[in-house]
Amino acid sequence: MNQARVPFIIRLRARGQSTRNGIAPAVLAAAFAALALAPAAVAQDALRASPPAGLAAAGDLDEDGDLDLVTSVASDGPRCGLAVALDRGAGPQEVARLPLPQLCDGLALGDVDGDGDLDIVASQGGPFGQGSAIALLLNHGDATFASPRALPAGGAGPAGLLAADLDGDGWPDLAVALHGVLGGGRQVAVLRNDGAGALRPAQTTTLPLAGAAAPRRLAAGDMDGDGTTDLVAACDGSRLVVLFQRGGAFVAGPAIDARRAASRGAALPADVALADADGDGDLDALYGGAVLLLNDGAGALAARTLEPVLALPPAADAHPDRLAPPLSDLRFLGP
Repeated sequence: MNQARVPFIIRLRARGQSTRNGIAPAVLAAAFAALALAPAAVAQDALRASPPAGLAAAGDLDEDGDLDLVTSVASDGPRCGLAVALDRGAGPQEVARLPLPQLCDGLALGDVDGDGDLDIVASQGGPFGQGSAIALLLNHGDATFASPRALPAGGAGPAGLLAADLDGDGWPDLAVALHGVLGGGRQVAVLRNDGAGALRPAQTTTLPLAGAAAPRRLAAGDMDGDGTTDLVAACDGSRLVVLFQRGGAFVAGPAIDARRAASRGAALPADVALADADGDGDLDALYGGAVLLLNDGAGALAARTLEPVLALPPAADAHPDRLAPPLSDLRFLGP
């Protein structure tokens, strides 16, 4: 069923403090980054039995200086696909569909093989999270892609993933949230690039989670100021965990309950974005587009609530327009 969508404007204000008094404009950019994936995160249930659509990754796929898009598209049955849209001066226009063998719940771009162009990586969790692979689609250099090659994800139900240089060798590594079968996952896996364009077997880190909390989305950044890249996992149940890099391995910190700081204690979409929101030189975290967690400089996060105020554009008929409900009540966001 098609759903009409309208443009919207987002303003964020910190509870008890205005944006002019401590919340930097960077938090707005972080908010938009976190909300970009919210439709896909909210639209599917914990079982992930339906093909998710709406994941997106942006990058210059054909090396012409313009940003192109790769988005996930749902199809009938237990399959999913990717749409490639190239910007050739008039905005992104779809030029190809790439089939995937299983449901996709994570999407990222990175030059995995080191040939100078962006490749596609997509998690392949499958129905109910029973899959355990990552699909790698190598770019031929002209924004056409090889058939997907399956890589072991290190566990069941791979969901959100990212491509980033985690060990400082100049090659992108992969990190993937293992959501597990029926949302029972408790691990994050890292596949390190061997420096020759191949990915080593996954190394997993177990998170201190219980109940209906499983990792779903990831972000990367130096959370404790030691010069290494850490990971932050957004989990179901409004939980967030920082994974600190120590001697080439990742060590999970305590689980943080973001719901306690959320308005009315409502559940939030499991998403996270990083930015220096308060201008103190370290990375803070935005969970679910609504809870800002400030960093003490050593990676410990303390929550502050941001209240989303969504203002719809005025209608042409001059009648008052109804304001959108709170973020926690929304099912679809975006134009």
